[in-house]
Formats: sequence, structure tokens, C-alpha cells
Amino acid sequence: IQSVATATITSWDPDVIAKQLTIIDTQLFKEVAIPRDLVRSDRKLSPAQYCIDFENYVAHSVAHLLLQEWNALRQPVPTSSSTSKNGPPNAVAHMIRVAHILLHVYRNFNGFIAIMRALTSPEIKRMHRLWSGVSSKTKDTFRKLTHISHDQDHLRGYMDTLLQKLEAFQDVGKDAVVAIPWMRYHQDEVKSIINSYLTGHESRDGSSDVVLSAPGARKLSTVTSILLQCRTNEPNANDRLDLQERSSTSSAKNREPVAVDGLRVPLTPTLDLMSLSPGDIKLHHWLLSRPFLNKQQLIDESLEIEPLFNGEEL
Repeated sequence: IQSVATATITSWDPDVIAKQLTIIDTQLFKEVAIPRDLVRSDRKLSPAQYCIDFENYVAHSVAHLLLQEWNALRQPVPTSSSTSKNGPPNAVAHMIRVAHILLHVYRNFNGFIAIMRALTSPEIKRMHRLWSGVSSKTKDTFRKLTHISHDQDHLRGYMDTLLQKLEAFQDVGKDAVVAIPWMRYHQDEVKSIINSYLTGHESRDGSSDVVLSAPGARKLSTVTSILLQCRTNEPNANDRLDLQERSSTSSAKNREPVAVDGLRVPLTPTLDLMSLSPGDIKLHHWLLSRPFLNKQQLIDESLEIEPLFNGEEL
């Protein structure tokens, strides 16, 4: 218990953190009823919302943990230890590696987006001393990851990458979880479809279901198909996106071992994410017991650690 209580964000290897986040995200995603949980009127209480809430929790918790690392770095270091060459890993570089592994080894887009939200938040981007300790190679990796997580062309980077991963692992088998989608993106997609194409409601099994026009039903079917391919890998034949036309070379590349800057051995992508459980129980407890600070609290914490420089805005 004490080892967990004194742990920091760099106490576990990046692969172990990414794996445990994926175990949690997989458990949450497995409970989502597709598409019912996305269209129900009380979807704020649905398993799909729990996936979104966990993304938000991880993003804010990791930002807070990085701020703690920044604060610790600014404290005076005892002379006896100042010359040590084996200090703790750079926390920013550590989490860039976690994001890289989440995306390319575990295909966990929900966790990947959460970590990238933390790393790209203004409160974290101003931690110049921590960022200065990140190698140029890891910074280059970060820029590539940012193109996927923050593509302004209607998040095309996310969708293109998701479809590439689904194509590469489409033969894993029925009931396998081959990817964790970014649930908030798809929930917003469905909200937009409902707002644009809703024609009414009908009662079924004691609840009210939305009724969409034909174009809206087709759009919803496309969203449903993608989500089902992430989880069961066997959507209805009529709904299945035609992934066969995509490059087989790209498919093979997505299955190759992933080299991560700072790690000695490349990591082999996991085929079925359901096979990862239970993972590291101590880390599981630690991840789920981190303080949650809202956006304003994170800003206040950042400013308390380092007041604004001349001309700086946050």
C-alpha cells in the first residue's frame, strides 16, 4: 500500500501504464450497447458516457500528475544527489511514450486522446523545463501523434488512423476487441445525426427510441458499423465498411513490432485487447484513485507553481 501511496507517474514503465489504461477502457467499451446507448434519451447515464467520463478523468488526472512532477523538479535538490546520473525519467517524455504505445500497440484511441489532451493543454505546454528535457526524437514522435489527435480537418487524422487499424486486424475473430474508439467523437457524431434527421420517437420495451429519416438512418448505420468492427469485428454484412480496398501493405505495417524511443525492445501489437486482463492490480488501484481537478483548478495549480511570465497568457 505504501509503495502505491508514494508512487508517481513515472513509477511504472510506459508499456505497463498503457496496458492498464487499455484494460480499463476495454472493460468500459465492452459494456456499451451499440447503437442503443448512443441514441437513448438518458445517454448521460449510459455505458457510452462512462467511456467519455473516463477519458476526461484520465486527461485531467494526468495533467495534474505532470504539474506535480514540474513542481518537484523546481524544488532544491540535495547536493549529495545532484550529481546522480540516474534520476527519475522525464515525465513528459514518459507520457509521450505512453500515448505512442496506446495508439500503435493497443489501438486504444480513448486513452490516447486522453493523454494527448493532457500533454497539449496550456497548463502543461508552459512547463518549459520539463519539455526541454525531452529528446528531439521523442518530440518528433509527439508532433506526429498531434497530427492524429488534433487534425483540424474534421478530425480526419483520427478516423483515417482508426480505419487503418481496423483493416489491419479485421481477421482476429468474432467477439475480439481489436480497438477502443474515441467514444466522445462518435457520441457527438450521433448527436449531430439525431439533431439533423430526427422525425419522431417510438416506444419500445418501456423506453423511447428515436426515429430517423432514411438519410439519417444510413449515417447512423455507418457509425454503428465502425463501432461494431472495433468490438466484435463482425458487423452485419450490409453495414460493414469495405475495408478490403485499402492497401495490404498498410495492413502488414500496422502489425509490425512498434519501436518506441527510450525503450530497448520493440513492442508487438496485441491482437485481442480482451486478453490483457487483469494486468497490474496495484497500478489499477493507483490510476483510479488519482485526484480529479477541473479545468480552472488545473490552471490555478499551474499558475501557483509558475506565475505568468511577461506577455504570457493562459
